[in-house]
Amino acid sequence: RAARLQAEAAGALGDHWASARARVRMDNLLSGKARQRNARDIERMLVALGVPALQKQASELPAGDPMLPWLGRALHRLGSALPKNLPQLMRPAGTVITQSGGSTQEGFHAYRQIALLLPLSGPLKVAGEAVAEGFLTAYFNTPQAQPRPLLRVYDTQGTPAGALAAYQLAQSDGADLVVGPLARDAVAALFDSNPSLPVLALNHPDSTVNPPQGSAEFGLMPANDGTQAAARMLQQGIHSAVVFIAGADNEQRAAQAFKAQFEAGGGDVLTVQTLPQGTVNYANEIRNAMPGLGANGGIFIAVPPETARLLMPQIRVARLRQPVFASVQVYGGSPNALDKDLDGVQFPDAPWLYDAQPGLPVRASLMRDLPVVAGRGARLFAFGMDADLLSPYFVWLQQHPGSYVAGATGQLSVDAQGHVQRTPIWVQFNNGVATPMAGTLNLSAPTQ
Repeated sequence: RAARLQAEAAGALGDHWASARARVRMDNLLSGKARQRNARDIERMLVALGVPALQKQASELPAGDPMLPWLGRALHRLGSALPKNLPQLMRPAGTVITQSGGSTQEGFHAYRQIALLLPLSGPLKVAGEAVAEGFLTAYFNTPQAQPRPLLRVYDTQGTPAGALAAYQLAQSDGADLVVGPLARDAVAALFDSNPSLPVLALNHPDSTVNPPQGSAEFGLMPANDGTQAAARMLQQGIHSAVVFIAGADNEQRAAQAFKAQFEAGGGDVLTVQTLPQGTVNYANEIRNAMPGLGANGGIFIAVPPETARLLMPQIRVARLRQPVFASVQVYGGSPNALDKDLDGVQFPDAPWLYDAQPGLPVRASLMRDLPVVAGRGARLFAFGMDADLLSPYFVWLQQHPGSYVAGATGQLSVDAQGHVQRTPIWVQFNNGVATPMAGTLNLSAPTQ
């Protein structure tokens, strides 16, 4: 009641920040429609503050502050994002420790029974099957010396209700770890139910709820591409940039994350140009991007391969010689002769796609029996492998900053709030072939 009175008093005085903070303190005490109304009020007040004020407030809050997820949500509505604190990776988990009673792997927790919750029917069936194939491949690739837990797979049907029902069944079947679900709304529903079992969720919910204690969330987020590209450009001394997107939601998220990270590091995003649909001529957008972009600037593109193959020749015709960085969607996942138009473009990707991660099954050796690994589904397959590789270590990783698992999609660490952070490798098109760039990661054999 005190928090509600504080929120109302601050709101009456026009102090949106104080009112929002008071309402955030109320959030966990509410339920149902009252909680939904409170969430709408928090967002409305924060949005009213505007991007500069929200970014300033975020920079002054400590890591883990309950206001941060709400700030991120409000900034997304305003077409912006929060910058990320990128992990400083120092040592892999799973170091073999020899003791008098034998040897153990540092950080390894042996679960008895894992429940894998995935959409094996419904609209997300194809994605669910790709993740399942990857998980099972890594599961059966477990070294004989390592205990292998019992594994049961449950169909969530791609819905929140299906995920909750699958969780209850898994719990009654004796699971002591849940991996999944995959859909954003299903993850949010499961976290909202306050599960008693540890959960390694396979997506980040569009909500302000952090994973429950002992659980974590892991996803292939488009925003990560923008964050990684901004950090790489800043590391290379690039401090001005232009952005091209095709307009889809994932491209907007990547662009927002790029802008937030680049500007937080002292860079200047001169313009974000949305390429028009229904035409192959991007001359106007390129012309609009040129003013102010000096020789030491850079270009970030978040577009699919077909659009990139049209855009890049036109960028060259306009005599823009700045380095071009892209989101991962620029590459379809398998060789294509048309990619010669993309020569020089750099993008972050999963090392396993290029057999750049030692100790994992060779991609080419799996293609005959598992067609999913040949095309765009390969990244979901790699994601599934990482779900298995990460499952024995994610709790320990959260407690040991700087430690990581060397996975198929990159080096995986876990922050204090239970968010899995993924550091990919960098890849560049050379003569139409996507090729890993030397020195982008210190690759080691994956933790087993």
